[in-house]
Amino acid sequence: MVKNGDDVDSLPIREVYYLVRGRIQSGMTKVCLVHGSFFETIKAEELIQKAFSQVIEERFAELDPEIAQELEPVLKWLLPLFSKRESFSKVRQVESASVSLRFRIMTEVNVEANLLSSEKYPLIRDNTLNLVVPSHTTQQADYGQFLQAAFSPSEFEGLHQFTIRYILNGDFYVFQST
Repeated sequence: MVKNGDDVDSLPIREVYYLVRGRIQSGMTKVCLVHGSFFETIKAEELIQKAFSQVIEERFAELDPEIAQELEPVLKWLLPLFSKRESFSKVRQVESASVSLRFRIMTEVNVEANLLSSEKYPLIRDNTLNLVVPSHTTQQADYGQFLQAAFSPSEFEGLHQFTIRYILNGDFYVFQST
């Protein structure tokens, strides 16, 4: 965008959704289109920084716990440098190395966030299509209007609408179609 003379900040911030699909052993399927805030319980920068902090603390504990206490002030200054995903996505060329190196950050979903779990989220039924959005009253009304425009009146009335509680990030509203 910058190369073309566009203002990077001119675009509105877009919402992120994740498509989660799972097949249960009985042959049933659940599909959820989930608002990104369901999974982002803390900011990505904070997540990366705290993960690196754990790695460093573990290594110091293995080597010499006394050194860890002495270096704690340095780490508080250093760790914010390890908080941007972009820092890791670059390919690194090391002199005299026959390979280049690129770090990747991989994430795994916490068990509590598994919308496909019938034990954790029994209202997300088998063989359903679900839209899971934050349960803020103004946003909830907006999503309802969008869905009314996308469905016929009878289809919209056939949607099951309910709230689920996610222990890490509050209430989410679900529009469910069978």
